[in-house]
Amino acid sequence: VLSQVPAGNSSAHTGDIVVLTVLSPDATFQIPVTRGQTTIQAATKLGQLGLNVNGGPTTSKCSNTVASGLVLNTAPPAGTPVKPGSTVGLVTSSGYCNVVVPNVLGLTQGAANDALTSQGLLMGQVTTAPADACLTPDTSGTVASQSLAPGSSAPYNSSVDLTICP
Repeated sequence: VLSQVPAGNSSAHTGDIVVLTVLSPDATFQIPVTRGQTTIQAATKLGQLGLNVNGGPTTSKCSNTVASGLVLNTAPPAGTPVKPGSTVGLVTSSGYCNVVVPNVLGLTQGAANDALTSQGLLMGQVTTAPADACLTPDTSGTVASQSLAPGSSAPYNSSVDLTICP
């Protein structure tokens, strides 16, 4: 029942007409957007539309934009037309995805920052290397070392500390 007139809990007399509006068995509607909601909020929203969440697949996937534990998307996805009573799965965020740490050795500080941010990493603390750590004059102003090894895996938004040749 979608609605009724007169409204529930109102007074009526014997013989009064009550009009009920029901959903057609062939009706479909689109799955709503639940991204960023808690699983309880999403399940409540979907349940109010006559959709089943319990028994649907609940999986997790990394996300760099949705906080851990919140709904990332639904299966089937938001916007998909479904019939009342359909089962919808929730995909929750497991937190940040891992990214590959680029090799910034020998780059200028600015170029190193660009390379790190393009991979979803942050430039952390920058220190100056001892003079004897940089053997040739052409390395002045370039990265002598980095705190995370090139090619290694690190969570999105991790900081990479740099040591720069004087």
